[in-house]
Amino acid sequence: MTICKHLEWLHVAGGKEVALVNSGRLTRIVGELTNPATQHPSVLLFIGRKAKTEALRELFPNHIKKERNDGIATLRIDNTSLYSNHPVLFAESDPSATVASTLNASCYEFESFPIRWANTTTVHDVSDILHTRILCPFSDVLCVFADDFPNFNSVVDRLKT
Repeated sequence: MTICKHLEWLHVAGGKEVALVNSGRLTRIVGELTNPATQHPSVLLFIGRKAKTEALRELFPNHIKKERNDGIATLRIDNTSLYSNHPVLFAESDPSATVASTLNASCYEFESFPIRWANTTTVHDVSDILHTRILCPFSDVLCVFADDFPNFNSVVDRLKT
């Protein structure tokens, strides 16, 4: 299998049924750690679009080359922390992510988990629930870029879910 350079970690795919798709990105990153049994990564979650991307370019200038819109979340490691006891992983998420009809990558194996309750909710509800139950609980730091939301109430709604 070729080395995958995709950053996509999680996305929601639609079709006959809605599913959460895990690209295995976290597994690939753990495989890059020098001693995964003793290293304890920190996860920083950044939610936004343009303002988020600009901030990440300042924080991690060697990592952010262009704006990404890859599903629910992308995942990267700060290479300067790769050999430390506490490597820094940073996840990016777009508050306006939509359901993709297919996964456009063939360089990695992925797992698909049907979201059976999703047919009764909107795409944004699914995204909110996935943030609340999967992304946020495992994040050490959460940064929400209010400028990237349509209005302040949207930010409040995102934080309330």
